Amino acid sequence: FLTAGLKENSAAAPVSMKTLFGGGMHKPFIIGIGLMMAQQLSGINGVMFYAGSILGGTSVTTKIWNSVYIGIVQVAFTALACLLVDRFGRRPLLVIASGGMFVACLLLAISFLDTNIGNWLSIFSLCLYTAFFSIGMGPIPWLVMSEIFPLRVRGPGMSIGIMVNWLSAYVVVQAAPSMAQLSPEDRPYTQFFVYGGIALVFTIFTLFVVPETRGRSLEEIEENFGISPVTKI
Repeated sequence: FLTAGLKENSAAAPVSMKTLFGGGMHKPFIIGIGLMMAQQLSGINGVMFYAGSILGGTSVTTKIWNSVYIGIVQVAFTALACLLVDRFGRRPLLVIASGGMFVACLLLAISFLDTNIGNWLSIFSLCLYTAFFSIGMGPIPWLVMSEIFPLRVRGPGMSIGIMVNWLSAYVVVQAAPSMAQLSPEDRPYTQFFVYGGIALVFTIFTLFVVPETRGRSLEEIEENFGISPVTKI
């Protein structure tokens, strides 16, 4: 059976551009690309790569341990997301996660704006940001993208989404040092205002555009997008 399926797939005609973007197929593409862009442009790689520099500290050891704390939070809440995603659904977790990241970014910006606030708020807010990312914005876009594309275009569709994801990650990593320098005295509040704004935009995008896919069959999802099940490749 597996061999027959592989032969059938290898013999299938290449997917045309009309198939990729026509007949309602543009809707999952918009959602998939939006998810991939939001995942990266909300700043996670800029935060993780430069966490030690962002948080500061009097020694290299302090900076390393700050990064370790953030890494522990990321692992713990990613594991929690695995337990919650089928219980509460993809869309609610995305909304909670992106909304929480928006709040965490505001707290981070405030912690850098007000020098009278101790470093504890920066560490707490950064761990909060990482927790919300890990419970929703990290794993769920990949899951949703694998569910919204029909089987006949899933390979090309996810390939384009992954390309957008990596391009967005490159932009964030390259821009992070320059964004940090926009704020005076090495206090990168501008950086977190930008990340927070993107997280807020994605919260609205999720509320109005991203459908819930939990417990729904591929046929039901295609029907929701208005995709004809007989679209030819």
